[in-house]
Amino acid sequence: MHGNPSTFYPLTEMAYYSPQHFSCVYLGANTLTLTGLPFTPASNSQFTELRVMTVGGATTVYPSASYNFSYNSGTGVLTVIGGNFLATDLSYRLVIIGEARAYSAAGNYLNQSEVSPINQMFLEEVLFDSTNSPAAEWPSADGLLCGGFQHFALNGTMIEADATLTLQVLGTIDNNVTPASRTWVPLYGYSHGSNSYTNIITCASTTVTFMWDFDYANYKYIKVVLTTTDPGPHDNTVKVFCRRAY
Repeated sequence: MHGNPSTFYPLTEMAYYSPQHFSCVYLGANTLTLTGLPFTPASNSQFTELRVMTVGGATTVYPSASYNFSYNSGTGVLTVIGGNFLATDLSYRLVIIGEARAYSAAGNYLNQSEVSPINQMFLEEVLFDSTNSPAAEWPSADGLLCGGFQHFALNGTMIEADATLTLQVLGTIDNNVTPASRTWVPLYGYSHGSNSYTNIITCASTTVTFMWDFDYANYKYIKVVLTTTDPGPHDNTVKVFCRRAY
């Protein structure tokens, strides 16, 4: 059995149809209102077919080969000469041929873009911002679960008037469910303040501001450990901010 050949559209054209791509609703006996069109049709010949689902369950087809379509882009009204629409119609499936979504007619090219750009895959968080702190582990003894993050940087300030504070970063890929039983190892990062790689930042009775980079830190957990020589009461200020990236 033979039938009509399937419609062929070049790569620079695409079929848009309601209700998936725009809205098409009843206005009058031969008029419909179109809203949400992603483009403005340049010609009435772009309207190829209208299928109307009537309240009785039948489908009435209006092909452009038999009916004239006239669209007013200013009002969004589509007129179908010879149409017989009713307010009780259930739905309208209108097909319009338009420019491919990624195609630029002016430049004659197809656009491509990343769905999830790698430069937008980052997480910024405050690990610690407090005063008068004793020795601590941030964000906790369990540490940060790194997931897919492989690079991170720490920025912050330590203020201590009469004792010594130290910051150290530990990492592990040990899966032990007990944090204290994991194989934690001190990590070396680049300290911009001292222009060197170090595994510890020290603040001895002064104020220290630091920026500490750790690249390709492919670990499961990391944590920041603060120690102090002050037996208490403590009179320090410590701020640690973290930025992680893929």
